[in-house]
Amino acid sequence: MSGAALGLACLGFLLLGFSVKRHFRQVWPESTDYSQWIVFNRIAGVMLLCLSLVPCAVAYGLGIGLAVWAGILVLAALLQKLLLTFWPSRATFVSGASAVLVVAGLLSAGLV
Repeated sequence: MSGAALGLACLGFLLLGFSVKRHFRQVWPESTDYSQWIVFNRIAGVMLLCLSLVPCAVAYGLGIGLAVWAGILVLAALLQKLLLTFWPSRATFVSGASAVLVVAGLLSAGLV
């Protein structure tokens, strides 16, 4: 379940990073439709971050789940910061890996 929460948090922070013009241009330099994606990226990023609380709360209960969730958010933010700073061209690959991590975490918990 923590894998699913980590994958959702990584995707959420990646989308929030893409709502900043600089990071959007790092990943897609030839794209001209940044203004069309800014609102979607922000809303989807915040929703995924909030949704990442659910696997933690289900696996550990609400009290411990909030503490685990806070730790996962810190780890995911650090991973995305390092990714967008040092390896921005691979951000789409990492987002696919995060999606696989979400599915694997849900499958291992028996929720899918």
